[in-house]
Formats: sequence, C-alpha cells, structure tokens
Amino acid sequence: MKVLLIFIGCIFLRASSFAAEPSSTLGASGSPAGTRSSAEGANPYRFALGLNYLGGQIRYDLDSRWSGELRYLTGSEDAATGKITSQIFGLRGYRFFRADSRYRFFLGTEAALVNSDQKNTSYTVSGPAIGGFGGVEYRFGKRFSLGLDIGPYLLSLKEEKTDVSETSLEFIANTFLILYLF
Repeated sequence: MKVLLIFIGCIFLRASSFAAEPSSTLGASGSPAGTRSSAEGANPYRFALGLNYLGGQIRYDLDSRWSGELRYLTGSEDAATGKITSQIFGLRGYRFFRADSRYRFFLGTEAALVNSDQKNTSYTVSGPAIGGFGGVEYRFGKRFSLGLDIGPYLLSLKEEKTDVSETSLEFIANTFLILYLF
C-alpha cells in the first residue's frame, strides 16, 4: 500500500511541477516546452480510454512525455477443483521517448492489487504486484494507438484461509488499443 501511495504522490508532484513552470519556458507555439501542440504535429488529446487483453484502462497524459493510467483486468479458468476467477486493479506511470513520433517508445512502472478466488471452495488469494515494463505505442490517426509492453513483475500472494504465501518474479506481456477522447 505504501508503494501505491508513493507512486500516486510522484504522479501528482510531476503534475504540479509542470503546472508551476514559469512563462519563460514557453515554446514557439506558446505552449509550455515539452507539451502537446497541434501546430507542432503532436497529439493534442490527453484523456483516453483503452482496451487491453482481458480488461480496460483509463489514461491521462500529463504532457507529451508523462502519462498516468488506471487499469482493470479480469479472467477466469476452469480447474479440476472448480472455476477460478481473478481480478487485478493497477496504477501505471509512463515515460515516453520520441513523444512527437508516430512510434512512441516508453518505460514505466506499475503497482497493482491482485485478487483470485475459487468458486467451489472458500479459498481466496490476494496481494500486491509491482513491476517495470518497456514497450512501444503506435499512433494511427489522431485518436487511436496500439501498443505492446513487457516487463518483470514481483507478485506476493497470500491465501487468506491458510495464511500460505508465495512471492515470485514473473515476466508479463501486455497489448492495448487506446482511444483518445479529449
């Protein structure tokens, strides 16, 4: 939980430092240096909704290089002991490179809460997941982008009934389609 609060704090600090930039840092278009301007060919839209494999996301671009995102994923699978259902709620931060290009390469971090339960039993597993990732986003049109990322995640899960816990390092890949709204 502390990591999630620190992550949220970093996003807000970045946003507040951006808002407090002096007027001397204005670019040629009259917008703050490093921000989006339709005259410069950058995407002018900041708020976006997206679909990813098994879920959805809401993204807000703080400027052309920094974004924050809320994510939700869900999935289920039939096992010999019954159906297992999982949910993941995550918060991501992105740092984009070549921000004004059609291909936007990025690095990022994510903090998430994982919950999984089995329908025929009372077993419930939950815990945090923290990871880093790198990837690329391809913009097509003014409002759409398609992306892929991969990275290592540390998962620390605990079964609530028996108090059995396990921590593991997993590599996770993600694909997404983004629609910029405004």
